[in-house]
Amino acid sequence: MHKLELDNIPKVNYKCWECFSGSSEFDSNEHAFLGGDPSTRTGRHTQKRQIRILPQVPVVCCGIFTFVMLSLAVKALVTSNLMNRRVDRTEKLVNVVFFLRRERHQVLEYITTDGTGLTRTMGEVYSDTDKSINEISFYERQETLKKKLKDHRESTKLERRFIPEELEFYTKISKDLLSYSITKLINDGKTKSWNTITSWIWLFRTEESLDICDSIAYIKFKNKLFTRQLFYTFIENDLLAKEDLDMAFNYDGKSREMYENLYLKNSLLKLKVEDLLNQVKTIDDNSTDDLSLYWAKWFGYYKQIITDIRLEALRRKKTNLNEIYKTAAIESSIHLILLAIIVICIGPLLNISSKRTVISMHSLTVSISKNQRELKSQKRKTEVLLREMLPRSVAYKFLKGEEVEPQFFDCVTVLFSDIADFNQITSRSAPLQIVEFLNVIYNLIDDCVSKFDVYKVETIGAVYMVVSGLPMANGNKHAVEISKLALAMLRKTGDMDMEVINDKKLLLRIGIHTGSCVAGIVGNKMPRYCLFGDTINTASRMQTNGLPRKIHMSKTTKEKLDLQNDEWITEERGTIEIKGKGQMKTFWLIGRLRNQKLSLPESETSGIENTNE
Repeated sequence: MHKLELDNIPKVNYKCWECFSGSSEFDSNEHAFLGGDPSTRTGRHTQKRQIRILPQVPVVCCGIFTFVMLSLAVKALVTSNLMNRRVDRTEKLVNVVFFLRRERHQVLEYITTDGTGLTRTMGEVYSDTDKSINEISFYERQETLKKKLKDHRESTKLERRFIPEELEFYTKISKDLLSYSITKLINDGKTKSWNTITSWIWLFRTEESLDICDSIAYIKFKNKLFTRQLFYTFIENDLLAKEDLDMAFNYDGKSREMYENLYLKNSLLKLKVEDLLNQVKTIDDNSTDDLSLYWAKWFGYYKQIITDIRLEALRRKKTNLNEIYKTAAIESSIHLILLAIIVICIGPLLNISSKRTVISMHSLTVSISKNQRELKSQKRKTEVLLREMLPRSVAYKFLKGEEVEPQFFDCVTVLFSDIADFNQITSRSAPLQIVEFLNVIYNLIDDCVSKFDVYKVETIGAVYMVVSGLPMANGNKHAVEISKLALAMLRKTGDMDMEVINDKKLLLRIGIHTGSCVAGIVGNKMPRYCLFGDTINTASRMQTNGLPRKIHMSKTTKEKLDLQNDEWITEERGTIEIKGKGQMKTFWLIGRLRNQKLSLPESETSGIENTNE
């Protein structure tokens, strides 16, 4: 038949209605914002000032924004300089540790060989260390460090010291300096950007511990002066080297990757280093000159790997700082140029332009102020018309600009009515008479419709279509509401005597059917709320196959009424042929029995109950 699927109904989104539903662009509230009503002289003068001032607002905002960005860029530049200075200070402290390490080597060589194995004089080594200390003027204990070294050097000339004491002396100074670097300089940054440089310092601490291990191993293999105390010192620094290396890798993952590639994946080197470390940890004196060379070669490779990783970390950090500095410098220059352009060029040009446009804008404002009243009036009319054309719930969505989707209703009751002899009436009447005639009838029926829970769908010629149960579902009341309306329509039109129908009774023909349907908006230019489905076709067939002054209904509607405590009086018509449906059993709705009284369409029937309740 003509049953339509829900998905085939178009989804309509009439955004154009927003111009009628929302607050008007030229609403009276707008005057409060603009600071003046253009329909008054004072308001126009106020708006003139605003037209001159408002164009400057974005320029000022843009200038403020550019200034803020310039400030941030300058701040980044200053921060970059500060970070570079901190890195430079840290590097100088590490440099002192490096020269202290060389001095420690020289002192140990002096002790173990009585000075015969020295390649440089002690004075030259001391001088290099002192120069590096002179560069750390920012170090609070600089003078104390100088004095401490001087006293120790003097005591070395006067008496022979033991190797463990020398190791402890220089190691303590080095670790103090490195700890100062971490706690004072790095922690002041309080940012993850210091992770790389922190890793660099921990790597240097690792080198320091490895260098002590190297010195002790050299003493064991070369000079054969290995003691239990040196053994313990070796074990301690070996563990410290591993701990410091782990700390470095916790701060910098790239250093860990480099370590894995250069050392852990080099199985030969790893095996040699571990074997040599185990030999040193053996307190028995099994050293030889060949073993000394063997140690210097393989452990030297390992120390060089740590040094390479440390230098790479420092290089990456410096590169990063240089990039930050360059970026900040470029951004500062750009924002400074933009700020100059805004202040010197754009601002004055906009001021001149606003003065030239104020006259034309003023006339436009006056025109708009006149049109806004008309627009508001048209908006109200449009909203009223929309609410008349569409159900309230659907019209409300239209006014809000929401998308109106088709809806499926499981059970509704549809009524069609027409005038049985309408063609004869139109053939013998003038068009104006027909219009007047239909107006009287439809006004009367509209009055009946307003008293029941029904919705007028449309009128086409003499056909009047009503539905109950949508767009707001009303449970099982829809059949009752339509039936009450049908009886009221026959009652109201029963006494009509009009010249156009030769003062005869109006032959109204009504058809009713109950079933499912789909309701949705159809059309873009003139949207209508339409119903689709076999229920609509069947209700129309009930009307066209009915008789004048009769209410013709389907079996489905009759069954719905039978559920209402037998208060409806119906008469079986029988089985008739319905176009497109075949044989159907239909019924006549006679009246309504309520409070032991029979309610019939005819007004002259005795004992009639008012069916408009």
